Amino acid sequence: MQLRHIVTVIGAMALVTHAIAAAPPPHFKVVMLGMLPGDVFSVARGVNLAQHAVGNSDKLTRRAFIWDAIHGMRDLGRLPGGTLSIAYSINNHDVVVGYADTPTGNQAFIWDQVNGMRSLGTLPGGRNSYAFAINDLGQVAGYSDGNFGERAFIWDAVNGMRSLGTLPGDLESQGWGINALGQVIGRSSLGADTRAFISDATGALHSLGDVPGGDGIRVVPNDVNDDGQVVGQSGGTSVPFIWDVTTGMHQLALLPTFTGGAATALNSGDLIAGYMRDFGGDSISALWVAGTPYDLDALILTPGLHIQPPSHITSTRVIASYGCTPPPLACQAILLLPDASDAASVPLLPGAWLGLLSLALLTLAVCRLNSRVN
Repeated sequence: MQLRHIVTVIGAMALVTHAIAAAPPPHFKVVMLGMLPGDVFSVARGVNLAQHAVGNSDKLTRRAFIWDAIHGMRDLGRLPGGTLSIAYSINNHDVVVGYADTPTGNQAFIWDQVNGMRSLGTLPGGRNSYAFAINDLGQVAGYSDGNFGERAFIWDAVNGMRSLGTLPGDLESQGWGINALGQVIGRSSLGADTRAFISDATGALHSLGDVPGGDGIRVVPNDVNDDGQVVGQSGGTSVPFIWDVTTGMHQLALLPTFTGGAATALNSGDLIAGYMRDFGGDSISALWVAGTPYDLDALILTPGLHIQPPSHITSTRVIASYGCTPPPLACQAILLLPDASDAASVPLLPGAWLGLLSLALLTLAVCRLNSRVN
């Protein structure tokens, strides 16, 4: 093939790739989830692929809820003798985890439609336990505390609650997230020194390190996706990071005038959510799209609503959070749904890359035909 034909093929691929990369950011419709009767505040902390959301609704106490578009918001109840409950995560089988109080301490719970709310207990000798995430295998991540301090755990219906220990040299740990592979993320600490970890298939913990130039002892992970990528914040001044096993940890880009922040959620596609903070301490909720940062408030189709840092993002780009209106301040749980009329809100699926390859092959075929004619 002549050089000019090779250049033509490369040029065609570059144009399509540039068009994809330069696409505008997605926009979102806001679904207000409301509150349980008599309450004045609510927050959505998790959502599944069916757009069933969980969180808590508050006034004098916190009440765990599940929400769907047909039934609205429903109270998940409490453990025997308790007065409060908070739901943090829901899997695609509508199984929910969180924690609730009891007369003897806080207890991690699991809830489903058939059995209702049940305690997961504590680690041996523990006083309290807290569950923050569940995957589709029914594995739960959280932590339990007692005379032994705090210990991250993984729980399943067969093996019960098992301690994950700590990173070498540390005394305490907390589990905060789990992915489809059963990898648990959390923090391991010695006093005020905190390191982020991820577990492997054997349950062993591995440090995530730090961003270049970081002190390595104030690193907090917030979420993990099914590809094993982790997001969180690093350092005393707090900068948002993303980590993966191949490239390690690096800081996410910030908008001009902003000096720090945190990444609080990510999906297995191209979205990361969190917040950014400026010199004066003011903050905005942020969305990173393929690494490019945006003000999340500017991407919603409901003017005047201030979005708080999201808690969860699905692979279909549905975001769980809560939003607040201007004074008189009112905040309630919300879901952000990709705007169907917005092409940028459709994630780039493998078929798009297949189309790009097809275009390149078609261009190559035309070039070969031209070379024969000439």
